[in-house]
Amino acid sequence: MKGVVTKKVKSGKTYLYRVTFKMGRVFQALFEDADSDGYNITVTNGKQEFFVYLNDLGWKYVGSILGTTGADAVSPEDAQAATDYIQGLY
Repeated sequence: MKGVVTKKVKSGKTYLYRVTFKMGRVFQALFEDADSDGYNITVTNGKQEFFVYLNDLGWKYVGSILGTTGADAVSPEDAQAATDYIQGLY
């Protein structure tokens, strides 16, 4: 597994490779015209850092925190599902 920090762990008669990821901050990606591409979460593995696109869950998670109303309002069910998923990553 070139480029990924792993730890070799014995499992019975074989070895497995354990990978540890740390979740970072949630951020909003913006285009040059200030239009948003949605929310992403930062993931690190040793010296590497990359992001995972959260798609609709990101909008619902942030919308539930900010308490958006009107057309952008998030239902209580969607807010709970998004919150459970994202907080479960930590």
